[in-house]
Amino acid sequence: MSENLKHRLILQQIFDSQFPLGGFAHSGGLESYTSNPPTPEQLRNLLKNHIQRGGLRLEMSAMVLIHQGHPPEEVALELTAWKATPTSLHASTALGKRLVKLAQRLWGIELPKLPEAHFAVLCAVLGQKLKLPLADLCLAYGQAQITSMLSACTRCMPFSPEQAQEILISLQDVLLEEVSRNIEHPQLCNAMPSLELRSHQQAYLYTRLFQS
Repeated sequence: MSENLKHRLILQQIFDSQFPLGGFAHSGGLESYTSNPPTPEQLRNLLKNHIQRGGLRLEMSAMVLIHQGHPPEEVALELTAWKATPTSLHASTALGKRLVKLAQRLWGIELPKLPEAHFAVLCAVLGQKLKLPLADLCLAYGQAQITSMLSACTRCMPFSPEQAQEILISLQDVLLEEVSRNIEHPQLCNAMPSLELRSHQQAYLYTRLFQS
């Protein structure tokens, strides 16, 4: 019981907005929609596809493969091959490099020095070393990514925090189903490159609040 509770505390800490990774500075390409904002329903469908067919599915599948014993170096290299643009690749590896430093400082854990330090891969390795349950880790990772993207929308588009929370609640069952499916049948693929292309486009906006 106490071990399970400790795991929950660690997950809350890692994926809290106050954890100094800098993830709050990334919008996942959504800032590029500022000139023509989607409706709440369009945004919900965009994020649903991101969970089921896009980059978030790709990253959660990578986490499952790490827990199944696949070498982190191989998974990281394949993840790089699926990143469609340099901006999406940089966002992933920048967060991963920060996690390496924090894991050493906070828990005394040495994470592997990967050629491509993808955040999802290193989260999975850290989760293994901290003995965090795989499903809980994937759910926390997925919800944190969606929450961060919705938070970005409230700061650069006409979306209220209440609308963002409504969208988040409507996506939680989708996230639960996708995590279960990924654990049973992990597959590295990304059939929704639109957000990655938006991330590339975002780098060329005249004014920006977020990294791509």
